[in-house]
Amino acid sequence: NIALGLDRMVESLGVVDGKRKLWSVNDNASNMKVAIRESEHLCGYFCTIHTYQLAVIDTFKWCQGMRGVLKKSKKFAKFVRKAPIRMAELKKAVEDSGLKFRRPKNPGQTRWDSQYDNMVSILPYKGVINNLVMNNPEWENRGLTAAQWKLLEGACVNLKHFKETNKALEGEKEPTINKVLERIYINHELLDQFINDPQNSRDKHGVTFAKKLKEMLEKRFPNKGLLCPLRRAANYLDPKLKGLHLRETNLFEKTKRELEEDWQKDGIDNDTIVEKVAPTVENNPLIMKPMSPTSKLREKMKSRTKQTRELDQSKIRKEMERYEEYTTPPKGASVLTWWKRHKDILPILSTMARAVLAVPASSAKSERVFSTGANVVTKKRTRMLPPKVEQTIIIKENKAKVEEFKAKTNYEIPKTGENAFLLIDIEEIVREAEEEAAQEEEEGAETFESDESEDEDDYDTEISED
Repeated sequence: NIALGLDRMVESLGVVDGKRKLWSVNDNASNMKVAIRESEHLCGYFCTIHTYQLAVIDTFKWCQGMRGVLKKSKKFAKFVRKAPIRMAELKKAVEDSGLKFRRPKNPGQTRWDSQYDNMVSILPYKGVINNLVMNNPEWENRGLTAAQWKLLEGACVNLKHFKETNKALEGEKEPTINKVLERIYINHELLDQFINDPQNSRDKHGVTFAKKLKEMLEKRFPNKGLLCPLRRAANYLDPKLKGLHLRETNLFEKTKRELEEDWQKDGIDNDTIVEKVAPTVENNPLIMKPMSPTSKLREKMKSRTKQTRELDQSKIRKEMERYEEYTTPPKGASVLTWWKRHKDILPILSTMARAVLAVPASSAKSERVFSTGANVVTKKRTRMLPPKVEQTIIIKENKAKVEEFKAKTNYEIPKTGENAFLLIDIEEIVREAEEEAAQEEEEGAETFESDESEDEDDYDTEISED
């Protein structure tokens, strides 16, 4: 039923034309995996951030002693935050030791990075906390053992790089799917460095965590994520990488063959593609240099060899060869801008790049919109109709644009029909939406009170995979 619903939804959007792949980026839920597999129109890519989440949660679960560290760290934060006098006592002790004070963070119940933030928030105060525990009876048994501190420190060092990966893959303005293999490779390398560092080898607790984290990372991303064709294609079509993480394996040529097969299968009319050759030293009079007779002969032979080789190549193979010869763009260069500039010289690959790089590596944006929706449709606002919910979410998600429209006061938008343009007042639209929402609230939307009061002491639950 879920697969059927997905297909009907996609068909209603009018994007099913048989000429392009339609990707559904979602979490690792088993029902979604089945739905995508049974769908007629959709290909599935499972959110990289969700997959990292599962790898870290598995590490928390199976690394010996880690559950105790998480529980102690969490209890300490709640112990301090629950009473202002304890917070003041901790602040004074921290400042007396010459450190800058920040309140310990409470962890959430679902996301691993909230547990990481909790551990990071108390790690700088290790010495201060140990002194308070030893010299103050009220703080007794509120700290961590020496072994737990070492395990916590090792976890913080290694999870820092995982959090950086999450930040890199949740962006929206630049493609992210092309960064996945690079980030997995970086995480593996950093874990290996930590494990093999002689200084860390004396601390078995941190190394134990790093080894288990690496094991879980490989479990969730077998062969460093290289088994996914979409990731490989994106890695190749990133002009700053050009398949760099594929070259040490036979997957580099395999990926190129897959792209060639996709191009042939899509049935692109090759005669309609006009190739524009980039200027070279040989054919550009502005950069041509004097050449000796021997050099001219050498260049002539090179040209003949290249022409003979290109006769046996398909057009996409010729583009691949040309693409791989380009110099690597600088680190901060935009991938989208690069392909826009080279779309006439590399027409086939640029078309493929638009299709592949358009797939986001994570569903972070949609998750944020879901959170916005939960803040709009609350217990006190349960009577809003779907169109109104949609309009309110759009306004909240585009605050900057709304303010820009407000500044203009009047804004013209195209309109089909007798009148070519319709003049709208953005301020009036926003004001009406706010008034209607307030009116709905006043008219008695039900407020549901929970029969259970949340006791902070009941918060300690073991981390588990949903």
